[in-house]
Amino acid sequence: MTAFPLRRRPFLAALAGLGTVSNAGAVDSNTQKTRIGIIGTGHVGTTLAELWVHAGYHVMVSSRSLRA
Repeated sequence: MTAFPLRRRPFLAALAGLGTVSNAGAVDSNTQKTRIGIIGTGHVGTTLAELWVHAGYHVMVSSRSLRA
């Protein structure tokens, strides 16, 4: 058993977010940043939204239901 067990989905979400953040500098300063919409406020959707907001993108998060 490892000392730091990794859960697959949060790890993959963080990995995908890091790949997106590393490409964020490639956006031309004359163009407008991409708007991102995420449907789903689970662990993966929330993690990706936070990473994209920190990278400077406009992010809108939605869910199928109004329950918190």
